[in-house]
Amino acid sequence: WWAGLVAVPVNAKLHLREVQWIADNSQARLAFVTRDIVPDLSALTGLGAVMDVDGEACEAWLNEGVAMATVEERAADDTAWLFYTSGTTGRPKGVMITHRNLMTMGMGYFNDVDHVASGDAIVYAAPMSHGAGLYAIAHLMAGARHVVPLSGGFDAAELFDLGRQLGPLSMFAAPTIV
Repeated sequence: WWAGLVAVPVNAKLHLREVQWIADNSQARLAFVTRDIVPDLSALTGLGAVMDVDGEACEAWLNEGVAMATVEERAADDTAWLFYTSGTTGRPKGVMITHRNLMTMGMGYFNDVDHVASGDAIVYAAPMSHGAGLYAIAHLMAGARHVVPLSGGFDAAELFDLGRQLGPLSMFAAPTIV
């Protein structure tokens, strides 16, 4: 967000033509992806770059840091995230979420759902492009740990192991994945 960019999370399980439609509709110019889906996304048109987050270039970029010429000033009502609906009534619709929305959502989580401490962890067993990603905000605000299971989804034994290793865990899960 310091760069003045808008995050557009996309479910990796979508078909390439659906990802292309979202990329075009959102006017995305950069995609951060894991190595296992880089080949699939190389066919996308219109993106300026696809960054393999598992690759050496990304690791070097993170280790060296990136000098930004300027920090983009952002207003509370500027769009921060653009979430796309599932498209059950036609094409997916982009839902614009502002910085104020995210801050209010995080504070609401602390007030109404749970206290989160820096030693806590959130586990992403559900797609971060949906509800699980929204839970991330409060955990980012609190400085909690963010964990993606090696299975990439819901595996009860793996989640119990993570609980033993990490201590307090939070997780978003729709009933259909449990």
